[in-house]
Amino acid sequence: MVTPYVTPELLLSAPTGISWATIPDKGAPVPAQQAEQMNICIRATAEADRICNQVLRATADPVTMYGPDYYLTVGPNWVARMQLPRWPVLSVVSARVSPAAAFPPVWQTIPTDGIRVQNPPVGVPGDAGAGCAVALIAPGYVSWQNGRNGYMVELTYLNGWPHTSLTADATSGATTIAVDDVTGWLGATGTIFDGANTEQITVTAVTPIVTGTATPIGPGMLTLATSLLNDHVSGVLVTTMPENIQWATIMLASAQALTRGATATTIQALPGVRTAMGGGDAGGLIKTATDILNTYARVI
Repeated sequence: MVTPYVTPELLLSAPTGISWATIPDKGAPVPAQQAEQMNICIRATAEADRICNQVLRATADPVTMYGPDYYLTVGPNWVARMQLPRWPVLSVVSARVSPAAAFPPVWQTIPTDGIRVQNPPVGVPGDAGAGCAVALIAPGYVSWQNGRNGYMVELTYLNGWPHTSLTADATSGATTIAVDDVTGWLGATGTIFDGANTEQITVTAVTPIVTGTATPIGPGMLTLATSLLNDHVSGVLVTTMPENIQWATIMLASAQALTRGATATTIQALPGVRTAMGGGDAGGLIKTATDILNTYARVI
């Protein structure tokens, strides 16, 4: 199971005004409370992705495009421009091209130095909805020679914000950490969110447990540029994700807690006052969370 955008620890420490000890029921044992808190975080994460019309955590995704046309164009300098469907784009893993009329395709591999990301992020994608969604292909691979939609390009790319959690305790002075997803972490700078022990890390190498894929994905080890300053226990969140995405996810989780049938309630607020949580009821929380997340929405 991949890590949700917020963990129960972050959810309980946030100023939500929710009595989480009453979920799933008043007097429920602690293990049952913890299990449902995690379920709420998972559902809120799924809702955040739905609002944004894309997965926000880093993923490796394939795409096939035909061009020259709307999303795959060729400029006057003969450089092809691919408008990719998911963003922010971190890097291109692989690419190949074939004449569209060839059945089966006759593939020509595009070398790594023949394709690049336009304005790639440095360390971590932008935290204000800014991020690249364009890959550029060197002249000679896609042209108007075969007419409109005369070429087919298959491309695999990394996109989103690297996001994971510790799968084992990490001690002060360690230079490696075990995590549940190494996708996109190579070269990234992120944060270990652990209360007073919160610290920043920069990743210099990734080692996945499962090898043989074109890019490192799934569980594995992250090698750090500098030693850890603090101890951290398994399950602690490690992410490059903007904190306003986390805050929006907390709002969506809180909205779930406020819609519990006979036990539903509202967060206390003075009449006419917009609270830090975005409003005193579930609808207000969902609206404010949606307003935040719309900055990161996929629009193509």
